[in-house]
Amino acid sequence: MLFSDQLGDPVRVQRSHSGVRWIRLITDVPPAALEILKGRQGWWAYLRSIYDIDVESVFSREDLLLGIAELVLFTYQVIRHA
Repeated sequence: MLFSDQLGDPVRVQRSHSGVRWIRLITDVPPAALEILKGRQGWWAYLRSIYDIDVESVFSREDLLLGIAELVLFTYQVIRHA
């Protein structure tokens, strides 16, 4: 919707579905790893929490380029802030 809006294209009305679980792994995994390393969360508990996620917010088999761009941007940000 945002993409269409930014391009000036008509925005179609969308309906959401309750109970859908999504995650953005690139922003979820680093803090989870820190919590695991600090001993505040276990690996298995974290893996169980993401096991049945319905949607990953960026990575998709239908659009691999977007996932690659996300990894490149993430790598750039890590290097820039190091």
